[in-house]
Amino acid sequence: MDENGDIKVSLSNYLLVISVIIMIIMGICLFKFYNEKVEANKEVYDLQNEVESLERTIDNLKLRLDKITGASENVVINNTGNIKYNITIIDEEHATIEATDDETTVSEPFELKAKIDKTGTMNIPNLGDVALISYISGKTRIVNVYQLVEGSIKLLGSIDCGKNMVEEADYSVDVKNSDIAVITAKRYDDTVTSEFKMSTTIDNTNIIDIFDYGKVVVIANSDGSHYNLQMYRLSQDYDTNRTLGIINVCDIQYRI
Repeated sequence: MDENGDIKVSLSNYLLVISVIIMIIMGICLFKFYNEKVEANKEVYDLQNEVESLERTIDNLKLRLDKITGASENVVINNTGNIKYNITIIDEEHATIEATDDETTVSEPFELKAKIDKTGTMNIPNLGDVALISYISGKTRIVNVYQLVEGSIKLLGSIDCGKNMVEEADYSVDVKNSDIAVITAKRYDDTVTSEFKMSTTIDNTNIIDIFDYGKVVVIANSDGSHYNLQMYRLSQDYDTNRTLGIINVCDIQYRI
């Protein structure tokens, strides 16, 4: 009986050791699989961000090309007069903007690329009163900026306010050597500082709120005849909530 008992105990211990080894191997495999899945998701997210960034760049380049070739009458003139905007949503992807100044009223329809999220108006320093329409698709969220220009309402630029942008960041800006902006972004315990060199002399800097999408840094630089408004925000890895870097999210150019 004692020998049988010892055999049963030894067998139990042996099976227990085998079970522990199997559990460890399974744990290692599951951990490796999880890490591979996280890495794969990050690669997909990074690729999606690159695609969205390229789409935004294409849109901004198209706007610039229109101005150069004359498709947008080759001018974008700053409007700081008494212009009132009214936006009416027609359906999920269509809206009408009505602009009224002291003399006339202009109304034009616009088609967005996705479902309209918010509409509104605001005063952007150095640019004046503008109409805003944001549209959203998945992690992409874009705010289009419109203004009455020489009798018609034009799209001046598009601000990236997607989920890869940090909404709760606070910013400060320092200017050095007249053409370099040093932007510092603070988010919880994270602090990111980046330098950006402008193509012309920096005239002024401002920090504005876009809807409830967070703050945006606006840097106005001028060559004396044209203004270039460059906008910057702090970016993040949306899936991991990890703070990344400060990036350009919009360029708006107009003739003074």
